[in-house]
Amino acid sequence: MQVTLYAQPYDITAMGYSFSDIEGYRTKASALRNAAGDPDDLDIDIYWVECLRALAERFLENGYFGSIPDALSAYIDTDAIARDLAMDFAMIDIAGARLAYRAG
Repeated sequence: MQVTLYAQPYDITAMGYSFSDIEGYRTKASALRNAAGDPDDLDIDIYWVECLRALAERFLENGYFGSIPDALSAYIDTDAIARDLAMDFAMIDIAGARLAYRAG
């Protein structure tokens, strides 16, 4: 099943666009201009996860918080990281899939 998303720029004079993959997003985002002809920057981060705690775990696994020694990994509070992520990310259900996203 293909999921189609819609990007609405913050500048109300710029037209939004639909996309279904990262290539489509990048192509349309690079061509985006507002009424003055200026590019409108819009970044969207999308992660297919069930909850923000899973996103926190993914960020830890991918090293987004730096290299964490094994001896300290048991002390990492992923619930606290998830609460922090909730300041920037939101959860949404699309076509039966749970997504975490942020735009800015």
